[in-house]
Amino acid sequence: MIIFLLTSVKLCDAQVYIGKNKDRVRQLMKENRKDLFVDESSRNTVYNLLKYVDNNGTQTMLFVFDDKDICQYYQLTCDYALLKKIQKELDEKHTKSEEGLWHFTEEGKKFQVTLKKQEWFFSVLTKEVK
Repeated sequence: MIIFLLTSVKLCDAQVYIGKNKDRVRQLMKENRKDLFVDESSRNTVYNLLKYVDNNGTQTMLFVFDDKDICQYYQLTCDYALLKKIQKELDEKHTKSEEGLWHFTEEGKKFQVTLKKQEWFFSVLTKEVK
């Protein structure tokens, strides 16, 4: 069952959410990431966030918005079981500049993707390069 999930889920979404408003991000997530669901179990009064999780507890996606509800950056946090698949997708879709760092351009804007390994999980941060 887990192998099926790992092979059927599109982990690195090609969609860029940065610059989109919160409602549009919700809509795009509903369309493009049906494997992730909004998690409203915790509230953050400091940051303007949207949090998505999967049913298996292997992925969490956080979107960070400014005070006008515009997405500034987003981060996917995953279990190490997904590392090879994520790295392969990043290598296929983006230009690798060094270990753990990729770049791409979309709609005339430059973006940076950083993969950071932690002790129990790894994260993939996508942000615009200005």
